[in-house]
Amino acid sequence: MRHVHRAVPAIAIFLALIWISGPGWSAPKSNLLNVNTASSTELQELPGIGPKKAEAIVNYRKANGPFQVVDDLVEVKGIGQKTLEKLRPLITVGKPKKGKKVKSHADVQAPGSG
Repeated sequence: MRHVHRAVPAIAIFLALIWISGPGWSAPKSNLLNVNTASSTELQELPGIGPKKAEAIVNYRKANGPFQVVDDLVEVKGIGQKTLEKLRPLITVGKPKKGKKVKSHADVQAPGSG
């Protein structure tokens, strides 16, 4: 009986630590900004993205649907390769929806190659 009394506080402390740490035990969250779901305000937190470029991203997304790959951002007016390279380590397009095939660079054929 004496061992039970010692074990109860240890179990209580262990459970309290699990409860306090909460999400730390789950899968880590990505720190990348999803350009398919980010608001204009959130996009403006990225380097080189001001109000006009942020609105252009949101408007492009509304008109053309979600970006399939990060490289698609160069289709937005005002975003070139230099800006894209600054953004690449900070952004994501998220996971593709089931049943949707996402084109990779390997899927795109060079002009005139058949």
